[in-house]
Amino acid sequence: MSLSQKHSGLILVPWFNKMEWDHVYNLVYSENKAKQSEALNILKMWKARTPILPAGVEGTLIILEALLIDDQLLTYEQFTKLYSVALMRFLNLSAANSDKQGTFSRTSSKNELPKWLVNLRHDIAHGHQIPSKFNLQTGLNFGFKWLKEKYWRSQENKLIDFYGETNEGLVTNVKAYVNLNMLLFKSSELDESYVDQIKQKFYKKYKKKINYPSEILEILEETIRQSLDADQSEKNVNELLNVLVSIEGLLKTNLDSHTEQGEIKIIKDFRNIWKNIISLLHHFNLLFSLISKLFHEMSDVSNFDNTKKMASIWIRELLISLMYLKYKDSMKENFDYLEIHSNGYLYERELLQFQDKVLVSSNEHSINFIDILLKYNRNTEEFNSTAIDLINFHYLPGSLANVENIIFSVSDLESSNIFDESVDAVEYTESNVSHYSNDNNLHEIKAGAKWTKITDTSAFKNCPVGILPHQIQKRHPFLL
Repeated sequence: MSLSQKHSGLILVPWFNKMEWDHVYNLVYSENKAKQSEALNILKMWKARTPILPAGVEGTLIILEALLIDDQLLTYEQFTKLYSVALMRFLNLSAANSDKQGTFSRTSSKNELPKWLVNLRHDIAHGHQIPSKFNLQTGLNFGFKWLKEKYWRSQENKLIDFYGETNEGLVTNVKAYVNLNMLLFKSSELDESYVDQIKQKFYKKYKKKINYPSEILEILEETIRQSLDADQSEKNVNELLNVLVSIEGLLKTNLDSHTEQGEIKIIKDFRNIWKNIISLLHHFNLLFSLISKLFHEMSDVSNFDNTKKMASIWIRELLISLMYLKYKDSMKENFDYLEIHSNGYLYERELLQFQDKVLVSSNEHSINFIDILLKYNRNTEEFNSTAIDLINFHYLPGSLANVENIIFSVSDLESSNIFDESVDAVEYTESNVSHYSNDNNLHEIKAGAKWTKITDTSAFKNCPVGILPHQIQKRHPFLL
């Protein structure tokens, strides 16, 4: 629908397109409580996007939420109060269009709301007793059917998608791809009417009859390929990744990882449904962009822990796939990995920089992929072991617990040879020290200057142990 108020005859709505609206319509009136609960969640999401919903959608949300409450959860009195509020709100939305006295009855009659329902509202508002649960439930059921005729069925053939002047085809196709991919994965929950709508839409656009949902995925993959081929701008790529790397897509957290032989894995069937789109990204050298997006989601403190965990495991899966492409001749024959088509590009420089970023800004989920990343970058075994131990020690208490019980003294510091005056300071400073193996000269680290003992300690006069001169509160009263 409309994305702007500049266009006459268009309104801003919370649903993505007509197809999503139709999908919710079918769920609401499916007479299946599970599907109706799904519809209720989507309606609440629409409410969060656009607080002022169309009256028909708002009324449906109010009534559906009341009718879906479990009979075992509330007492009779609680139900009557809840139903009364729901019915009052629904009728006010559906019939009250003015503050003038007497207009409610006229408007309700004009909108074909029966007199008994108007009287029920009057009893709720002005009566000494709340009407019975049966009467209130009857009123809600009538309102539910009334909304189907007066709003949903009426709007079904009137709503039309609006396509702006900007190129939104890529995002639209990726969203459709993600939604359909998930529906096909959960084949037991496949909404045939939703699939039929997509088939009809594609037939109108491509004049091609589609027999199977998998054919729709192939068409969507091709259109995404064409979009990326035409425009790989940062904006386009970011919009694609925002849709793909979401809780509706790769990060679907109810499909959590599981352990096989001590190794963290994503459920194989779920992992493989994304094989084609990931291969497509690799074709355009965008696989590292996907890894970076996943790392961003893993590091986002506002995300749920399961979401961050899923992102980290996806990074592991992608690194394993690249590892296979890089060292496939030495890999096991029955090695289980996400197959992606090789394009000859292995992101070596990017992944070296990524390694530094991970080591500097790691969290408890970094341990899920750090071992693969370190091996991929051909670090020395000693460096790999130290890096993993440090992350384990920082985020997994107890893994190196014996270190905590060791007490170090000044003599330990002196015996470490960092004050060894026999070492030439200039020679040490200019030497290049690398933590990578000899066969990798892509990335080197230069060591800092040699430590020396301080001879003039006057600057530390009257400073308590562990406090530097600039940290003394008497000199700087604003220090906490």
